Amino acid sequence: MDSNIKSVLCNITYTGNLLLQKEFTADPISKKKKKNRGELPQYFVPNTHEAIIDKETFDYVQSEMARRRELGPLANKALNTSFLTGKIKCAFCGQSYMHSQRLNRAKRTLQPEKMETWACGSRKKKGGRCIGKEIPHRIILQEAASAMGLEAFDEQAFTERIDHIEVTGARELTFHFRDGHTDIRHWVNTSKKDCWTAEYRAEASVYRRQHAPNRKGCSCFTTKLKCTVCGENFRRQMQHLASVENETVYYWRCPHPTQCGTRDIRDEELRQATAEVLGLEAFDEAFFLEQIDHIDVNAEMILNYVFKDGHTVERKWDTKRRMPKWSAERRAQFECQPKRTYSPEQRKRMSEHMKEVRRNKHWSSKGKS
Repeated sequence: MDSNIKSVLCNITYTGNLLLQKEFTADPISKKKKKNRGELPQYFVPNTHEAIIDKETFDYVQSEMARRRELGPLANKALNTSFLTGKIKCAFCGQSYMHSQRLNRAKRTLQPEKMETWACGSRKKKGGRCIGKEIPHRIILQEAASAMGLEAFDEQAFTERIDHIEVTGARELTFHFRDGHTDIRHWVNTSKKDCWTAEYRAEASVYRRQHAPNRKGCSCFTTKLKCTVCGENFRRQMQHLASVENETVYYWRCPHPTQCGTRDIRDEELRQATAEVLGLEAFDEAFFLEQIDHIDVNAEMILNYVFKDGHTVERKWDTKRRMPKWSAERRAQFECQPKRTYSPEQRKRMSEHMKEVRRNKHWSSKGKS
């Protein structure tokens, strides 16, 4: 209810009477007023002025508001309530559990299905913190039927026999019956096990192969390079160069190269070859994703570019190993490598070691003669 409307409905002044000391000054220094909720006595003065509404109507409105306050959400017919609304209580914060529906975001490849759950009302509010766990709707129905000794859930029997349900633990529900006794039920969450059926595993695998994952480390070629021999996608791997310090290169390799007979493809060379196929001077990721559907790679290392409009372009991949180009930085590192390796101290130690070796060899040859 809107606060302004509630203030009008609860204002006894409209009945021609006055209720004194409805507010009081809590702090005489700050002059801040506080609503009197029983801290100080109140004084009722009847018939002080002409009434706008009669006292009987005012009292009826107050009793109706109290009745609706007792019913809670069930009193508001505009809300989408059910037989469980206001029945599930949180033992940790005292709030009622609230019903929510959402699509199963995990099953992206299957027909979307609705998931019904109940969560503590304090978690729905901004800044709310509660350790009460979310409970699937079907679990509540199963445990309620078990608590009542029924094979299947019966809504009418639930309304007649159970007063409310209290969430007393992470996997614990306490059913409070109208006759006074309680029944504690422990439930097991099998949502993940029920979700991963053989059918869903197969469809999820197909989905992952056709859609690039949106995570750090993925490339525009992720899920685009497909091996025609085994049907797997090429995967990007990082390799450190032994000749250059702190430099890495990326290769695309089939997960089963020994069985398929395919070779690895260097990422920078793949980008250059793809740019030539697209007629570009430099590789453009956005244009590649717009034009190319996927790239098929066979055992002969022939790259078949399949465009989204249906036509294809083949390109033979040269599997000959090429050494990386000699940059100025790499050449400088290579030239100073012997200097760093053979320091004056190391040269002296090596010279003494070789003298010792020759000396031992000389004495051993004398002993033989």
